[in-house]
Amino acid sequence: LSAVSGTATLAARRISRGFLLHRRAYLTTSLALPPAQPQAPPCT
Repeated sequence: LSAVSGTATLAARRISRGFLLHRRAYLTTSLALPPAQPQAPPCT
């Protein structure tokens, strides 16, 4: 039981860490690239 619970906790921790990393990357990308808004063409 201890081994199974240990592997389960390790797997859950790994999944949660991956989810957090993915969420952080998504948040940073969404912040760096704001949602598509009608931007005015560059005045040249």
